[in-house]
Amino acid sequence: MKRYLPFVIVAVVAVATIGSGAMLYRAKRPHVLSIPEDKTLSAKSGPESPHIRGNPDAPVTLEEYGDFQCPPCGMFAAFLGQLEKEYESRLRVVFRNFPLAMHQHAREAALAAEAMDGEQARARVEADHQRGESLGINITPTLFINNQPLDPKDKNPEGIRAEINAALEKKSQT
Repeated sequence: MKRYLPFVIVAVVAVATIGSGAMLYRAKRPHVLSIPEDKTLSAKSGPESPHIRGNPDAPVTLEEYGDFQCPPCGMFAAFLGQLEKEYESRLRVVFRNFPLAMHQHAREAALAAEAMDGEQARARVEADHQRGESLGINITPTLFINNQPLDPKDKNPEGIRAEINAALEKKSQT
Protein backbone atom coordinates (compact mmCIF):
# COMPACT_ATOMS: atom_id res chain seq x y z
CA MET A 1 0.00 0.00 0.00
CA LYS A 2 2.88 2.37 0.82
CA ARG A 3 4.16 1.87 -2.72
CA TYR A 4 0.99 3.37 -4.22
CA LEU A 5 0.55 6.23 -1.77
CA PRO A 6 2.66 8.78 -3.76
CA PHE A 7 0.66 7.98 -6.92
CA VAL A 8 -2.64 8.38 -5.07
CA ILE A 9 -1.51 11.73 -3.64
CA VAL A 10 -0.39 12.97 -7.08
CA ALA A 11 -3.70 11.83 -8.62
CA VAL A 12 -5.77 13.58 -5.92
CA VAL A 13 -3.77 16.81 -6.31
CA ALA A 14 -4.12 16.65 -10.12
CA VAL A 15 -7.90 16.14 -9.94
CA ALA A 16 -8.24 18.97 -7.40
CA THR A 17 -6.14 21.29 -9.60
CA ILE A 18 -8.10 20.51 -12.75
CA GLY A 19 -11.42 20.90 -10.93
CA SER A 20 -10.39 24.23 -9.43
CA GLY A 21 -9.16 25.46 -12.80
CA ALA A 22 -12.44 24.53 -14.47
CA MET A 23 -14.44 26.32 -11.78
CA LEU A 24 -12.30 29.46 -12.10
CA TYR A 25 -12.60 29.41 -15.88
CA ARG A 26 -16.39 29.20 -15.69
CA ALA A 27 -16.53 31.93 -13.05
CA LYS A 28 -14.37 34.31 -15.14
CA ARG A 29 -16.38 33.88 -18.34
CA PRO A 30 -18.35 37.03 -19.05
CA HIS A 31 -21.97 36.69 -18.06
CA VAL A 32 -24.14 38.24 -20.76
CA LEU A 33 -27.72 39.00 -19.83
CA SER A 34 -30.79 38.35 -21.94
CA ILE A 35 -32.29 41.46 -23.47
CA PRO A 36 -35.17 42.61 -21.23
CA GLU A 37 -38.65 42.93 -22.73
CA ASP A 38 -38.65 46.72 -22.32
CA LYS A 39 -35.48 46.97 -24.45
CA THR A 40 -36.52 44.74 -27.33
CA LEU A 41 -36.87 46.13 -30.81
CA SER A 42 -40.22 46.99 -32.29
CA ALA A 43 -41.08 45.30 -35.56
CA LYS A 44 -40.61 48.51 -37.56
CA SER A 45 -37.50 50.66 -37.48
CA GLY A 46 -37.59 54.36 -36.75
CA PRO A 47 -34.99 57.09 -37.17
CA GLU A 48 -33.30 56.24 -33.84
CA SER A 49 -33.22 52.50 -34.41
CA PRO A 50 -30.05 50.48 -35.06
CA HIS A 51 -29.03 49.06 -38.40
CA ILE A 52 -31.69 46.52 -39.34
CA ARG A 53 -31.79 44.29 -42.42
CA GLY A 54 -34.37 41.77 -43.43
CA ASN A 55 -38.05 41.25 -42.81
CA PRO A 56 -39.24 43.45 -39.91
CA ASP A 57 -41.78 40.75 -39.02
CA ALA A 58 -39.31 37.83 -39.19
CA PRO A 59 -39.79 35.15 -36.51
CA VAL A 60 -36.06 35.23 -35.66
CA THR A 61 -33.93 38.27 -34.87
CA LEU A 62 -30.15 37.96 -34.77
CA GLU A 63 -28.62 40.95 -33.00
CA GLU A 64 -24.87 41.50 -33.24
CA TYR A 65 -22.71 43.81 -31.17
CA GLY A 66 -19.64 44.36 -33.30
CA ASP A 67 -16.48 46.37 -33.72
CA PHE A 68 -15.21 47.40 -37.16
CA GLN A 69 -11.60 46.69 -36.17
CA CYS A 70 -12.35 43.23 -34.74
CA PRO A 71 -11.07 40.39 -37.00
CA PRO A 72 -13.70 37.86 -35.81
CA CYS A 73 -16.44 40.44 -36.53
CA GLY A 74 -15.10 40.80 -40.07
CA MET A 75 -15.16 37.05 -40.58
CA PHE A 76 -18.67 36.86 -39.12
CA ALA A 77 -19.91 39.53 -41.56
CA ALA A 78 -19.24 37.25 -44.54
CA PHE A 79 -21.04 34.35 -42.84
CA LEU A 80 -23.92 36.64 -41.93
CA GLY A 81 -24.51 37.32 -45.63
CA GLN A 82 -24.86 33.57 -46.17
CA LEU A 83 -27.35 33.33 -43.30
CA GLU A 84 -29.45 36.14 -44.75
CA LYS A 85 -29.67 34.33 -48.10
CA GLU A 86 -30.32 30.98 -46.44
CA TYR A 87 -33.10 32.11 -44.10
CA GLU A 88 -34.48 34.96 -46.26
CA SER A 89 -37.69 36.40 -44.77
CA ARG A 90 -37.42 34.27 -41.61
CA LEU A 91 -34.39 36.22 -40.29
CA ARG A 92 -34.03 39.85 -39.28
CA VAL A 93 -30.47 41.05 -38.61
CA VAL A 94 -29.64 43.93 -36.28
CA PHE A 95 -26.17 45.44 -36.00
CA ARG A 96 -25.10 47.56 -33.05
CA ASN A 97 -21.80 49.39 -32.74
CA PHE A 98 -19.66 48.27 -29.84
CA PRO A 99 -16.18 49.70 -30.48
CA LEU A 100 -13.66 48.19 -28.08
CA ALA A 101 -11.18 50.51 -26.35
CA MET A 102 -8.23 48.31 -27.37
CA HIS A 103 -8.97 48.94 -31.06
CA GLN A 104 -7.48 52.34 -31.83
CA HIS A 105 -9.65 53.18 -34.85
CA ALA A 106 -12.86 51.31 -34.01
CA ARG A 107 -14.79 54.33 -32.71
CA GLU A 108 -13.85 56.43 -35.76
CA ALA A 109 -14.89 53.58 -38.05
CA ALA A 110 -18.22 53.26 -36.26
CA LEU A 111 -18.83 57.01 -36.60
CA ALA A 112 -17.93 56.91 -40.30
CA ALA A 113 -20.21 53.92 -40.88
CA GLU A 114 -23.18 55.82 -39.46
CA ALA A 115 -23.09 58.22 -42.45
CA MET A 116 -24.98 60.97 -40.66
CA ASP A 117 -24.40 64.26 -38.86
CA GLY A 118 -21.45 64.07 -36.46
CA GLU A 119 -23.39 64.61 -33.23
CA GLN A 120 -26.17 62.28 -34.32
CA ALA A 121 -23.65 59.57 -35.23
CA ARG A 122 -21.81 60.00 -31.94
CA ALA A 123 -25.09 59.72 -30.01
CA ARG A 124 -26.07 56.54 -31.86
CA VAL A 125 -22.68 54.86 -31.34
CA GLU A 126 -22.69 55.85 -27.67
CA ALA A 127 -26.28 54.59 -27.20
CA ASP A 128 -25.34 51.23 -28.76
CA HIS A 129 -22.26 51.00 -26.55
CA GLN A 130 -24.17 51.86 -23.37
CA ARG A 131 -26.86 49.32 -24.22
CA GLY A 132 -24.15 46.68 -24.72
CA GLU A 133 -22.49 47.53 -21.41
CA SER A 134 -25.86 47.31 -19.62
CA LEU A 135 -26.17 43.75 -20.97
CA GLY A 136 -22.71 42.79 -19.70
CA ILE A 137 -21.02 42.74 -23.11
CA ASN A 138 -17.26 43.14 -23.12
CA ILE A 139 -16.17 41.20 -26.24
CA THR A 140 -17.10 41.26 -29.89
CA PRO A 141 -18.83 39.82 -31.70
CA THR A 142 -21.55 39.16 -29.14
CA LEU A 143 -24.69 37.67 -30.62
CA PHE A 144 -28.27 37.43 -29.44
CA ILE A 145 -30.96 35.31 -31.07
CA ASN A 146 -34.47 36.44 -30.15
CA ASN A 147 -33.05 38.40 -27.21
CA GLN A 148 -31.15 35.41 -25.79
CA PRO A 149 -27.34 35.52 -25.72
CA LEU A 150 -25.57 32.98 -27.88
CA ASP A 151 -23.27 30.79 -25.82
CA PRO A 152 -19.61 31.37 -26.76
CA LYS A 153 -19.25 27.66 -27.61
CA ASP A 154 -21.95 28.14 -30.29
CA LYS A 155 -20.12 30.99 -32.08
CA ASN A 156 -19.48 28.86 -35.15
CA PRO A 157 -21.54 28.28 -38.31
CA GLU A 158 -23.09 25.03 -37.05
CA GLY A 159 -23.90 26.46 -33.63
CA ILE A 160 -25.47 29.63 -35.02
CA ARG A 161 -27.57 27.69 -37.53
CA ALA A 162 -28.67 25.29 -34.79
CA GLU A 163 -29.75 28.20 -32.57
CA ILE A 164 -31.64 29.90 -35.43
CA ASN A 165 -33.35 26.61 -36.31
CA ALA A 166 -34.28 26.06 -32.65
CA ALA A 167 -35.73 29.59 -32.47
CA LEU A 168 -37.71 28.97 -35.67
CA GLU A 169 -39.01 25.69 -34.25
CA LYS A 170 -39.99 27.39 -30.98
CA LYS A 171 -41.84 30.14 -32.87
CA SER A 172 -43.71 27.62 -35.00
CA GLN A 173 -44.98 25.87 -31.84
CA THR A 174 -46.45 29.06 -30.36
